[in-house]
Amino acid sequence: MDEQDRLRLLAFFEARLNDEENAAKAATSGPWRHNPNKHWRKPGTAWFEEAVFAGSPGEDATCVAGTGETDDPQSMADATFIAYHHPNRVLAEINAKRALIKLHRTMSGDFAEAYLDAIKLHSAAYADHPDFDMGWSR
Repeated sequence: MDEQDRLRLLAFFEARLNDEENAAKAATSGPWRHNPNKHWRKPGTAWFEEAVFAGSPGEDATCVAGTGETDDPQSMADATFIAYHHPNRVLAEINAKRALIKLHRTMSGDFAEAYLDAIKLHSAAYADHPDFDMGWSR
């Protein structure tokens, strides 16, 4: 990878991390949780949904997502997945990925290349972004 491509990759990756950080900070604070024994009732209906909650357990909890009909296996799986990816966890992952960038910039030789390889692998998660360069995956 030449220097221009390396700089483009780093800028792209940092921009995606910034996007995720902004989204995580705008979301309801985590951690989020899914309790299969606690459901959310759609206002004005008798329909109950699997739900992801934030805040203190109990009636003061905030429902951050309803995923579908109560006890539906897919709704339960979706709720568990959403709860697992709460904002605090996303921010921790962003910090770890930024540490990779910092290590890459402070290292030289094979160590710098190893960190760049890790950055390439992580940036591939954004392959559906219009600015992603498929050449970075090689």
